[in-house]
Amino acid sequence: MAALNFTQVGDSYIATPTVNADFNIHLESAKGVKIYIGASTLSGGKEVELYDGLGFGKDGDMFDRSYHDVVYPKYLTIKLNAAPTANKCVIKEVE
Repeated sequence: MAALNFTQVGDSYIATPTVNADFNIHLESAKGVKIYIGASTLSGGKEVELYDGLGFGKDGDMFDRSYHDVVYPKYLTIKLNAAPTANKCVIKEVE
């Protein structure tokens, strides 16, 4: 499991991890956070959207989803419209 490192860019918080196997993303942030997750098999290439919407849960303040694919690596872009909760945003690859 690895912590996601976000950088603030304007009003967004962006992380750009690379994964080499099936993976799970867990994010926590403010109530009603908007989340975008995109992926490409080419570093710097155009992305396909994996998720674009509000957070999950009663307050819409978290996201937890697993992804399966057959081609790796995947270059991910994760964007939040609110600051991520410290130590609560991680990505875990299948071992």
